[in-house]
Formats: sequence, structure tokens, C-alpha cells
Amino acid sequence: MRIITTIAALAIATAAQAGERWYSQEQVEKGRKLFAENCASCHGDKAQGLVADWKKPLPDGNYPPPPLNGTAHAWHHPMNVLKRQIRIGGKPVGGVMPAFGDKLKDADMDALIAYIQSLWPDKIYAAWAERSGLKSPPKGALPSIQSGQPDKNDQLRFLRRLAGGRPMGNPVPSPVKGIDQVTLDGDTVYITRDGRHAFIGSLIDLEAGRNLTAEAQKKISRRLLDQFGDANKVIFRAKGKERAAIDVFTDTSCPYCRKLHAEVPKLQENGVTVRYVPYPRGGARGPGYEGLRKVWCADDPTQAMTHAKRDRLAEGATDCKRAELVDEGYRLGNRLGIKGTPTIFLPDGTRIGGYLPADQLLQRLK
Repeated sequence: MRIITTIAALAIATAAQAGERWYSQEQVEKGRKLFAENCASCHGDKAQGLVADWKKPLPDGNYPPPPLNGTAHAWHHPMNVLKRQIRIGGKPVGGVMPAFGDKLKDADMDALIAYIQSLWPDKIYAAWAERSGLKSPPKGALPSIQSGQPDKNDQLRFLRRLAGGRPMGNPVPSPVKGIDQVTLDGDTVYITRDGRHAFIGSLIDLEAGRNLTAEAQKKISRRLLDQFGDANKVIFRAKGKERAAIDVFTDTSCPYCRKLHAEVPKLQENGVTVRYVPYPRGGARGPGYEGLRKVWCADDPTQAMTHAKRDRLAEGATDCKRAELVDEGYRLGNRLGIKGTPTIFLPDGTRIGGYLPADQLLQRLK
């Protein structure tokens, strides 16, 4: 394997110095015939496309087949993506292009790509080679040699379609070679470099005995809680020097939230700041929704929180600007997968689901 890799690398360097393209004329001629038989009816006899405005959707909502002669976006895609598109077609990503994986052999697909790229001007071909992480591929073959980082748009194409508009971060390398991790809303998703496969679950380092996914989730939780901002929380500050700060998703109607709140003074005396994030368990229809809105609208939210958890908050505005933070807190809790209240987050992002006595919380914070 090392010898083969070395030969391929030498071939790349040699071809780059000569300014050559990867394919042979024989492949171009073979690809020309295959294109005429399989592709010309949709993409035009010279791959010029059949519709002038190929970026505009048709009446049925589908986009027309784009030109493949270098004037459209085919050159954006690295070799493995071009080949995969021929193999599986466009249906997996909502398109209509048929799949040719059961009709064309691997060498046939190479020839098709050779013919298409033979129509590209040198400038377009050079841009494609650079985008693919290749100075110039070796003659006669399409090696699966890519840059260290794949094109993120190509990698996430399938995942974006399934995500339905949920917030998504950029792929970053995971501890496992060939697999990246992506933040999808509040979850960690693992995705292969080619973008074909993804999985959600715990990635565990068996040698070190570490749950790598749990560690990643802590960082995500911490980042999202910080983004919500202290100004939008109801905060009970530590007495004296602050030793730690915890975030608590709370509902004024929740019995165990009230039980925890009764122990907040003990936490404060031991240097712990408690930052409340609103989370009406039943959403806008839940019993605590109006109470939380009154708390966040109050002139003194900390006093209003204490009154609400003692059933002493009967009056108060619910339509102020800050009342919108109750809905934002609910959405944030859903992103973080909150199932009930109270849910406590320690400074490092560790989650504690449910009530925990002050003494045990202080022990955890040590």
C-alpha cells in the first residue's frame, strides 16, 4: 500500500510539472459515446444544457439539468462527489437525475468525467484541481486522494436536507480518522468525510475510558447557555467571593423547582451563584408560563421569583419586552434536550436532570 501511494504521489507531481490533465484521449472518446447515450438528452449534445436559466426552478419545483461544460457548478465538486453523483443520481438529495450505478462500470464513470472535463477551459480545470486538493491527478485514473479537509458544502449536502433548517455548525475533525463531528442544533452528529454516512450516539475512547460525545455535549451546552446571556437570566448572586455559578432551567409551578429554590440561600452563602433560565414545562399553555412572564417583567425579578415559588405572585405584567425571554428560554431548553425541571448545568456544562439537595450540589462543585 505504501508503494502504491508513493507511486501515485510521484505521478501527481510529474503531471503537475507537465501541466497535464489526469485523463487520456482514449478515455475522452469513450466518454463522448457514453455521454451521447446516457446524458445528452438532458444536458445537451455538447453538455451545454438545454435551458438558458438553469438556476430557475421549473413549474414542478425541480431545477433543470445544468450545463456540464464548465459554465455551471460541476467544477465545484471534487472527484469523489462527481463520481458519486453519477452512481446514485439526484433522488437522495431531492433531485430527479437517475442513478447509473447499476448500468455503468467504474471505468465508464471515469470516462464520462474525462469527456465532461475535456470541455472545460484550462482556467476552470485548474480551479477544480485546486479545489479538490490536487495539483494534477495522475494519468488514466481517478484516485481517491483528497485534501485534509473536504469541501464543507459538499460534505453537508445530504445532512442539510434531512435537518429541515435546524441550526448547523461546520464540520470539525473528530478523534476518529476520517470522521468529522458537526453540531446540529444542540446535538453532536458524526459524519464521514464524503458526507455519505452519519450517526448520532456516544463515541467512546475505550483505552482512556472517556465518553468523547459527552465531553463535546458539555461544550455545546456551555456555549449555548453563555449565548443566552446573563442579562436575560434571573440571577441570585453568591455572597462574598464567587466560587462557582450554575445555570438552572426552572418553572415557577414546578414542586421540585420550589424545593431547590428554598436551598438557594445556602448555595449563595457557600459562594455559588444561581442563574435561572425560564422553561415553562408545557410551553405557552403550561401552568408556569404566565408566572414566568410576570417574573421576567418584574422591576425586581429576584424578589418576584421568590414570591412566585411561594405562590405569592398574583399580580404583574406579562406583556413587557422581557417576557419574550420566556419563549426564548423554552426554545433553548428544547435545543438542549431538556425533559423536565429543574435541570441544572454545572460550570463545565455537566447536566444534572432533576432536583439535587444543596449539600450534594456543593459536593459536585468541588
